[in-house]
Amino acid sequence: MIRNIKIENIQSHKKTEIEFSSGINAIVGSSNNGKSAVLRALYWAVYNRPLGTDTLLSHWATDKKGNQIAPMSVTVENDNGTVTRRRTKTENQYIVNGMELNVVKTDVPEQVDKILCLGDTNIQKQQDAPFLLSMTSGQVAQYFNKTVRLDVIDKVLSNTESKRRKTANEIKQVDELLLDFDQRLEKYNWLDSVEKLLVKYDNVTNKVNEIEQTTDNIKNQICVFDEYKKIIEEFNEVTSVKNLIVELLSYNEKLNDVIVEKNKITDDLKIMNNCKKTVYPSFKSCVKIINEINDIFDKIKAVRSGRMELEEQIEKFEYCNDVVNNKKMEVEKLRKQLPDICPLCGAVMKHGKCTEEKINEKYV
Repeated sequence: MIRNIKIENIQSHKKTEIEFSSGINAIVGSSNNGKSAVLRALYWAVYNRPLGTDTLLSHWATDKKGNQIAPMSVTVENDNGTVTRRRTKTENQYIVNGMELNVVKTDVPEQVDKILCLGDTNIQKQQDAPFLLSMTSGQVAQYFNKTVRLDVIDKVLSNTESKRRKTANEIKQVDELLLDFDQRLEKYNWLDSVEKLLVKYDNVTNKVNEIEQTTDNIKNQICVFDEYKKIIEEFNEVTSVKNLIVELLSYNEKLNDVIVEKNKITDDLKIMNNCKKTVYPSFKSCVKIINEINDIFDKIKAVRSGRMELEEQIEKFEYCNDVVNNKKMEVEKLRKQLPDICPLCGAVMKHGKCTEEKINEKYV
């Protein structure tokens, strides 16, 4: 409930304060005494209308040129607090319970609505039609429905009916799809027989794979046999390797002789170096001897490198000899595993080879 209104510099009111009592209040007076100006001032405070001040600004607040020289304001006090709508030449604001809020275009601050709690049903202008009485029956019903929130129920029911129709259409579409799928499934009844054929095909494929694995194992065994056969043929070269070993041993003996000679020369060199330190002045005349000695040194180095090569060849020979002995043992084991009768020609096998002797005509 509004307790009082203070109006300053609005139309015919230079500075007016109206106190209201509880219950119904009436403002009475002759025409052109400011009754409507009170309603316009209240309307300006509640709705921020009109936006301009030309129709509201009092002549007391303007100069001779019509420029505003004093503030215009409306203060409304009720049980919730105080709201002041104030405007000067440089300021345009609301003051809500002492807090200043600037006006932005046509907006009314939310705090103003919360404190005043006034709407279309609370304020009517002088020229407005009587409230509800000028409305049609449908407009009156719509207003009361909005008041008790029946419009929300209508909206919910309308949305529910819309969703029901939409769901019914979706169910119908799904049923049609199911019927179409059933008709399509009838075309694929032959899949059961195809499944049985696929099972048989898988069984045959597994057997073929087993046979292929067995064949691969046999091929691998044949390859191993061919490798051992080549190794046996390489055993014929052992004789030439033996001769090479004999030759290497002879080179080794010569190398030992060279090493002995090299040691003697080394000792002589040491003696010569000692002599060089004592008789260096006369050593310059012995350049040829020194060159010869250097040549001997080079020969000794060559002999040393030859010895190293011989040692490497001896190591290779020993490695080859070990490999040959191992292969002999493997061949002997394989030979013992071979049958006495050749499974291919039926001939008697001796030393891992077929002979011309036949055991039985059925092997021919």
